[in-house]
Amino acid sequence: MELIAISYSPWSEKARWALDHHRLPYREIEYIPMLGAPWLRWKTGLAGRKAVPILLHNGEATLDSYEIARLVDGIGGCETLFPEKHLEAIRKLNSISENLLGAARTLLIRRLLNDTDALLEAVPPPLRIAKPLAVPLAKIGTWYIQRKHSTDVVSDDQAVKQIAASLQRLRASLSGKDTFFERFSFADIIGAACINAIKPVSTEFITLGDATRRCWTRDDIAGEFADLVTWRDKVYQNHRDPAA
Repeated sequence: MELIAISYSPWSEKARWALDHHRLPYREIEYIPMLGAPWLRWKTGLAGRKAVPILLHNGEATLDSYEIARLVDGIGGCETLFPEKHLEAIRKLNSISENLLGAARTLLIRRLLNDTDALLEAVPPPLRIAKPLAVPLAKIGTWYIQRKHSTDVVSDDQAVKQIAASLQRLRASLSGKDTFFERFSFADIIGAACINAIKPVSTEFITLGDATRRCWTRDDIAGEFADLVTWRDKVYQNHRDPAA
């Protein structure tokens, strides 16, 4: 298996966590937005602009973290992440997370475009030496993502309200429990990924540069949902192996 992903992306983390939960061997390939687009089309055989993560397995490409998790759940031998009686609830939680993550990406891109250090961290290490060229290249790549996902049509206030509304729904579904359902499932991976989009988990689990972490972090929202941040940390400690 090959997982084409962006290391710091909450979407990629959802797919990666499902693979790791089932102890499935795979090779992760870091995708570079814009620069990697021609390679991605060649590698997957898929035309058009495709978003990562993408899982390649047995000659087939599976798109979207939710679909990847469903696929590996049928392959892996560990306890299922998708209990039959909770399938519809998990699907709804994933829909909530997609709205939240989309709004968080809007805020992230605007911060990235104004943070030279974060732009430099987005460039592959060999290219960072040529800083006068690397930063403009990273900015072009960020503009590419902005156009691809139409993130410029939502204001910051609208994005913040969208994130807060989604977190309120997650909080209501969780109802103070350790896990959404009677045991750990993909619903908890979804919830943890949502919190990562406003306050990234510690570097023990996901490696982020200081500037990139700063751009992802929204202390104004995280403070309001401190209970969910604490819950996320416990989920990682109890159900996630430290990053290699």
